[in-house]
Amino acid sequence: MEKRKQEPIVWGDYVYMTPSRCSVSDLAVVLREQGIRSIELWPEMGVMEWITAPDRSIDVETAKPLENPEDALFLAKHHILSVFWLRISRQDEDLFQQSFAAVLKRFSGAVCCDTDTFEPIVMGALEEGRSTTV
Repeated sequence: MEKRKQEPIVWGDYVYMTPSRCSVSDLAVVLREQGIRSIELWPEMGVMEWITAPDRSIDVETAKPLENPEDALFLAKHHILSVFWLRISRQDEDLFQQSFAAVLKRFSGAVCCDTDTFEPIVMGALEEGRSTTV
């Protein structure tokens, strides 16, 4: 996994990490419960596209197992079971934060910047606690 150096928060590429075992289909269920209907889902590929405007979307992709030993240690320390890459446009920041709060409430975890240390955390929290399976 290639990460960028830490920069000021600018909406773009992020990582959602959760101690729950879940899939893009599970995330879509929660978003649909929030009234989001414009979701295209490819569960066999681990991909979800949340269409926010005719020319924009929030893209969610299930991360492949992280090969970097430091990343694997980080995930183990925080008991992370599921990881998703997120691509969010600046115009969709408010919509994402309002709607994704329900995902965090259901599955816990955090939305982190794609940096070497996964900081700053922009939503939620990472704890050194127990993992859960949904």
